[in-house]
Amino acid sequence: MSLGWLSRALAVVSLAVVVSGCGPAESDGEDGGGSTDAGPPACKPAEDSDQDGIPNSIETCTRDTDQDGRPDYFDTDADGDTIPDAQEVGANPAQPRDTDGDGAPDYIDKDSDNDGASDGNEDRNHDGVLGSCTTTCSAGGGCMAGEYCSLRPGAAMGVCTNLTCLEGESDPYNNDTDGDGTLDGSEGTAICNPRGEMGSSGLKEVQFRTSAVGNWKVALELASSYQDLLLSGTAPTAAAAVFDLGADEVAGFIVALPASSAGPLTEVTALNGRIIGAAGVGPGGVLSSGSIGKSLDNYDTARGVTLEINVSGSSDVSTIRNATVARVLNVTVPSLGSVPGPFGATTNRFVISYQVLFRSTTDMIVMGAVTSRAGYDDPMRTTGWHAEDLSNGTGLATASNTDAIECEQFVVKSIPKADIFWVIDQSASTDEDRTLIVDNAVRFFNQATAQGLDFRMGVTDMDNTSLGKLSRGPSAAMAYGAFISPSERTVFEAAIRDPSGSGSGDCCDEHGFGQAVDAVRRHLPRSSADATKIRDDAKVVIIIESDESTQELYSGGTYPDGTTFTGITGILSTTLTPTAMTELATRVAPFATFFKNNMATVHTISAPAPPAGSSICTSGGGTVGWGYPELAAATGGQSASICQMDLSLTISRILDDISGAASPVVLKKFPISLSIAVARDGMVLARSRMRGFDYRFAGNSIVFFGLPFDAARPSEVTVSYRRYQMQRPID
Repeated sequence: MSLGWLSRALAVVSLAVVVSGCGPAESDGEDGGGSTDAGPPACKPAEDSDQDGIPNSIETCTRDTDQDGRPDYFDTDADGDTIPDAQEVGANPAQPRDTDGDGAPDYIDKDSDNDGASDGNEDRNHDGVLGSCTTTCSAGGGCMAGEYCSLRPGAAMGVCTNLTCLEGESDPYNNDTDGDGTLDGSEGTAICNPRGEMGSSGLKEVQFRTSAVGNWKVALELASSYQDLLLSGTAPTAAAAVFDLGADEVAGFIVALPASSAGPLTEVTALNGRIIGAAGVGPGGVLSSGSIGKSLDNYDTARGVTLEINVSGSSDVSTIRNATVARVLNVTVPSLGSVPGPFGATTNRFVISYQVLFRSTTDMIVMGAVTSRAGYDDPMRTTGWHAEDLSNGTGLATASNTDAIECEQFVVKSIPKADIFWVIDQSASTDEDRTLIVDNAVRFFNQATAQGLDFRMGVTDMDNTSLGKLSRGPSAAMAYGAFISPSERTVFEAAIRDPSGSGSGDCCDEHGFGQAVDAVRRHLPRSSADATKIRDDAKVVIIIESDESTQELYSGGTYPDGTTFTGITGILSTTLTPTAMTELATRVAPFATFFKNNMATVHTISAPAPPAGSSICTSGGGTVGWGYPELAAATGGQSASICQMDLSLTISRILDDISGAASPVVLKKFPISLSIAVARDGMVLARSRMRGFDYRFAGNSIVFFGLPFDAARPSEVTVSYRRYQMQRPID
């Protein structure tokens, strides 16, 4: 590596620790009073030097309220609360308004109504308007049911308020804007204000790091370390850095390197092969294929790809992370320069979560983290969601992007609701895996119950003569309807064990596509009043589990619109020709369209294509599950390997996606997920998978754990977060 490149790499890294609150963080600077380079003009009491509507005689010629070196008579924001004096003075500048009657007029009082929240953090955009609330009212009425007429002290007219129109704001001149008896500074919106204003809760602080060589900006926890790597033997445009949360045993990384293919999915396949197929790595595999789509800044991306790595002997997260970075770059660890030393407990099971951001055919970024499998799985620890924050794409942007603050409010009446169809392969090749299939499905059922998901399950086989009928186990005939409720765990277990019901097993049939279509179609139209139909407001989910490709792809089949298609030559091979890949995409597309039109997401657990030179992972006569991962990706679902020795993480990830997609708390912008804070009915919640909240990037939503909601007593939920300023609109 040349010394020129080295000096350039050392010069481009910058650090910015963000501690500002909601709203502009800059100081007064130059304002309407003009430049202070030559000092303020002479104070003439009869004049208004800063043109804020308040005579110099009222502002006085000597007072400097915010002690910024500019006297009040020449300072358009005398108290430095970011609200212009002209907006705070009131109707009579000769007698400036003093809302809280403390002797300090509002224009020199940072908390004009004495509610514990500064004026600038109540009127967040400083426009003098309360959110988007515009309906006028009086003490005598004028508001709709469920709204409150917010009146300032002494005012005859006010505006009707509700959570939707408040948009996270409160009135700087009314200490109880929504009239609920709680001061504004103690409402849930306190989490949108700087920490320390009302105690330790508040807007979460974030560390940003940038690289011009890699053209990245990454958001990190304040406790995270950061170290650029001095690469050798790589392309001149390559760059890498590592960052660790030692106490949580999270070893993070980011790598910029030339792309070698046409898109992120192909890159993920190649990376997985290099990582899983490395020397010393034992059986593991793809726990989650991730989510294929667009990044917040509109690049093609694969987010949340998750692998299990099992090594011979034992190691630690830092050592595995360093090896992973080397494999991504196709170099050896010594080529990374000085890397962090070992930390964390030793084990032989690790999880690697990462994102591929594909900026062009010559430029991509890989960002993620390594954890122990035990740490990732443990809901009592923060390890898992730290790893997801580093691999879900929300913390990564170009180096020039800036950040902004959002504060959103919601009325939450219910928990997420989903109707879930399981399409299970019961052919002879899965006999040896039947117990594993049942155990993991029951684990899913138990987790969904514990998480509080409002669900119903439908189980069917892959025999196309079943036409989507559902099973309730070997003692009952398959039928339309017959959804399984959360109180019927034993029925669900029996149905998964025998998805063909009292009829004969489906033997040699694997019509996964057709059965999934029929299962959905036969339970439409939606109706919450009909127990045999998909509920009106339920998320529809299909989970397909098989160790073989869907039979339609090699024997031919029928599209959802009734037209037929022929099989694909060579589809039973472990590798496909370009022609076969094109035909595969053509066959999958109509099925994906059907599910998307019915607001359904497909998740699949099937046999993956093996690395070059290796054989398929199943031993019961299975084949590569061509078509299933492609269908999952096209509908926004997850796909994973059926050959994992432990499917628990895959099951958890699918459940996470379901609860996220069905959540009533969907954010308006893409957040930096590690910056999210949530309050429910004024109480700040912990980020926790036991009792609290978490973020789901697949639905851009907030999910709750261990917190029931009551439709009869809706909860007010406030969410604050930082986001990258330059981002595409939400789909």
